[in-house]
Amino acid sequence: LEGVEAIRQAVFSHFESHFKAPTVDRPGVDDLQFKRLNQVESVSLIKPFTEAEVKSAVWDCDSYKSPG
Repeated sequence: LEGVEAIRQAVFSHFESHFKAPTVDRPGVDDLQFKRLNQVESVSLIKPFTEAEVKSAVWDCDSYKSPG
């Protein structure tokens, strides 16, 4: 190699190819058919907690661990 510009381009090309992220074809989700909830299932997701559910959650907590 001769000349500053040629050396600069060679160094640039070397590091560009060395640190370039590989191009990977990854599967997409555009053509997937997801299951959908019906109206009854959708409504059942939004309802108040029962007293039994709260009691069960509290009693199942280990006193040495944070909830969640």
